[in-house]
Amino acid sequence: MSDNDIRIGRGYPLGQLARALTTVRTHEDAATRERAELQVRRWQQVVDGMAEGRLNIGSRTPVKGLPTWVTPEVAHGGFATGQPAAGGALRPDETDRARRLGLPAERQALFWSWLSDTGLCCG
Repeated sequence: MSDNDIRIGRGYPLGQLARALTTVRTHEDAATRERAELQVRRWQQVVDGMAEGRLNIGSRTPVKGLPTWVTPEVAHGGFATGQPAAGGALRPDETDRARRLGLPAERQALFWSWLSDTGLCCG
């Protein structure tokens, strides 16, 4: 079976999103509500990514546009959110690397730079 033959429905991620939303609205503990808010954001990314065709859940390369070797951020159950696990704002050393290599200060450009001759020799 190829990656193209795998089809995962949205029922599970939608159920997880609903569960997290309920926790955000009803739980008495503020820390628990805060953690649930993070889960809401992740499950919303999963649902949106599936709907837009950016995510192919069940594939070995579930996130379109990410290099194969970049580990995706994963919500419970192995559902990729569409973001890289090593994401977020660039750290100072990453910004410096982008400047040194003449790249835009963007995570995607940095990911690909590691595969270039310059990136491999002068990382």
